[in-house]
Amino acid sequence: MRWHSHPDVDGFLAATASLLDRAVVNQLPVGVARSVQMGTSRFDEVRCFTVTDAAGSLLGAVVQTPPWPALLSEMEPATAAFAARQLLAAHPEVRGVNGPEGAAQAFGEAAGATTGATGTRKVTSLGVWSLHAVSELPPAPAGTPRVATPAPATVARAGPGCGRCRARWWPSPTSRASSAGTAPWARCTPLRCIAATATPPREATFARLDWGGE
Repeated sequence: MRWHSHPDVDGFLAATASLLDRAVVNQLPVGVARSVQMGTSRFDEVRCFTVTDAAGSLLGAVVQTPPWPALLSEMEPATAAFAARQLLAAHPEVRGVNGPEGAAQAFGEAAGATTGATGTRKVTSLGVWSLHAVSELPPAPAGTPRVATPAPATVARAGPGCGRCRARWWPSPTSRASSAGTAPWARCTPLRCIAATATPPREATFARLDWGGE
């Protein structure tokens, strides 16, 4: 495997264009680099790296904005461990990583071993989903209650709810004041209501890990 340091985000984004095929999973490094490119970043410094095989095919990407943790794209554990050793050799002050769970775990373990840390610690774990469809509100007079069900894209409308579309989730006809059984989230726009009543398969689990000093 080969380690590449990119002096600017334009070159990095060109080299990692294929990561957009799975943009939800690769959003951390790509998103930060894009914000720098667009001039909307809040970071004073950004370090961009890629890992390729001998033929030049992309295996993974890493972005780090000092003093924050390294951000990983999707990559194999062996690639993540290689990236950790390369990054920590040049920047031993890095003390954390955030990215897809398997890659972050392998990166953290290799980084800890490289720096002589006493161990790694999982700080956060975050499920990531992607929205593939938006359901229009079914026709119903404002103030008409409907019972939310586990079926995807089911929308329950009732007042007073959202000030724009007056949508609200009810857990049951008899326990409308209770929060138990309500939908995980719902948010409204002037023309449509996006709502989830069931938990779809997650795209990935992101994990943030850090490692102690020597």
